[in-house]
Amino acid sequence: MQEYRINKLFVKKFWILNYLSRRSLLRNMCSYTPARLAYQIFEAKEGADYKLAPVILQHGVIASKETWGDIPQVLADKSKRKVYTVDNRNHGDSEWSDSFAFHELSEDLLLFLKSRGIPKCVFIGHSMGGASGIRAALKKPHMFEMVFIEDSYVRSPSQRTFDFIKEFIKLTEEIVAEIPHHFSDDDAHKFIKERMEQRMPGGNTGIVTRKSKIVLPFAVKKKSDGGFVLKANVKRILSSISPFDDPGPEDLYDGPSYFMYGSNSPFKINEDEDHIKKHFRNAKLIPFEGAGHYIHLGFPEELTKVILEHLSEPQKK
Repeated sequence: MQEYRINKLFVKKFWILNYLSRRSLLRNMCSYTPARLAYQIFEAKEGADYKLAPVILQHGVIASKETWGDIPQVLADKSKRKVYTVDNRNHGDSEWSDSFAFHELSEDLLLFLKSRGIPKCVFIGHSMGGASGIRAALKKPHMFEMVFIEDSYVRSPSQRTFDFIKEFIKLTEEIVAEIPHHFSDDDAHKFIKERMEQRMPGGNTGIVTRKSKIVLPFAVKKKSDGGFVLKANVKRILSSISPFDDPGPEDLYDGPSYFMYGSNSPFKINEDEDHIKKHFRNAKLIPFEGAGHYIHLGFPEELTKVILEHLSEPQKK
């Protein structure tokens, strides 16, 4: 009788866990509505090698495909691979959606690969874009030849981290709205830099100056009335970003994976090395001394060099 009760309890517990797991999976699947993603293609000036897996780059929150600067063209020229920069939903020129969740971003990425006839890619993602690629690679590892993740966790960031991100977005939106309407783009960038440094004293704004030009870590556009606005669906993003489910123990990626982090980044990715390697078992962590959260802006040549070196390494069949 006792053995029967134990077995009955085990079966009941197993059924409940299985039901909850299937219900969660079904809810995610049912709630997913694809969004049209805008993208730009870069090819080697001397011709691409179409036998090589293309490179996909995805940006961070309130950024866009343009914020990668010269990196996509350099990668295309030197690797001979076709390169795509892709705007996430509710960002840049991609479709704005009432829904914005991390499982949707990864599904958008997988659908983009399928729609473009890309059976396998090299993925490069910064922050939010990195989180999207991480989840996509864990779902469909055979579609990723290798992954490069810039300053992003495998686990969900904490609520405190998301609160910090939201405050940064709100502050950025306020400053952009204050730009005088008669300003040129260059004047607007200078205005943003000055105001951000005033309101974030000692903080890492991510704004850099390269070749006498101010480079922003987010995308800004001029409106028809002359004002400026962030090139993102800020209202939906702010209302949606929050901690999400961590990958399960069965979610594994065994391909080459490189987690690049800035030594001065507030996110301290290196402290999460053990957890990263539970899911990306061949992960290598690569520090960039003196870099903050936006390595691709502050250290573009160094980041590109690291990526190209690993792209040129012979891959195991």
